[in-house]
Amino acid sequence: MSGTASPLSQLQYRPDGPALIGVEIFKTGEFTPSNGEKVSIDADYIGALVASYDPKVQEAYVNQDHNWGGPSMGWIERVYAFGETLLCDIKQVSWDLISSLDSGALKKRSVE
Repeated sequence: MSGTASPLSQLQYRPDGPALIGVEIFKTGEFTPSNGEKVSIDADYIGALVASYDPKVQEAYVNQDHNWGGPSMGWIERVYAFGETLLCDIKQVSWDLISSLDSGALKKRSVE
């Protein structure tokens, strides 16, 4: 889902449920989160995120808000860099998430 591609073009069917491959999380640049303090994300930071993610230690999940208690819409299987972009593969993806991404209802992403 790197900007122009439909997430459905990256949909895989697996025995444990559908998976989305190559979902863009964010790119390098400056961002202003809700606390108002600017944050600069560079390629080194993305590399550190990739190196530190281990789903065996703590498997991240996808939800539609910032409530940690909400239902999972998928599980982050892998994170990786492509140039200055952080991507992930999501396994056991709910059809609600696939539909929302494909329709454009979820255009913005947030990393917690």
